[in-house]
Amino acid sequence: MGSRHEIYDSLSALIADSTAVVEVQVEDRNSVAAGEDSSAYTAATVVVVAAVQPPDLAKSAVDMPSRLEEGSTVVIRQMGEPGTQADTPYLEPGNRYLVFLTPTQLPNAAANEFYITGAVAGIYKADADGFVRSSQDGDRIPEILTLKDLE
Repeated sequence: MGSRHEIYDSLSALIADSTAVVEVQVEDRNSVAAGEDSSAYTAATVVVVAAVQPPDLAKSAVDMPSRLEEGSTVVIRQMGEPGTQADTPYLEPGNRYLVFLTPTQLPNAAANEFYITGAVAGIYKADADGFVRSSQDGDRIPEILTLKDLE
């Protein structure tokens, strides 16, 4: 996964650095090879199932909270490609996730393109009990979350 800017010591810190927290259904995923001016990345096209507004949302983020509506389509960029970094949990088509997002802020990126906050910290995969953390990368955040936990 490479180095990360921040290891999160709490859920509220992860929320504060995010501009959106949404439950999504992954529709499609494409890998984009490295170019002259860009690194390789994977782009997942997702549909917003539910958006939540935790109290500390975007408290320390560079941007204002993003208003993502249920049913809207969003593109989530992850650095690298599946199979190249074994410790990176890439979003899989057909699966549901709870994700913490920040805008890419890339010059040519569309307004609906986001990164996952904390690279892998902000990925929780749906299961019977709620959403389970997809990465064990040193963050001190809950292993399992429900949408109610974020209200």
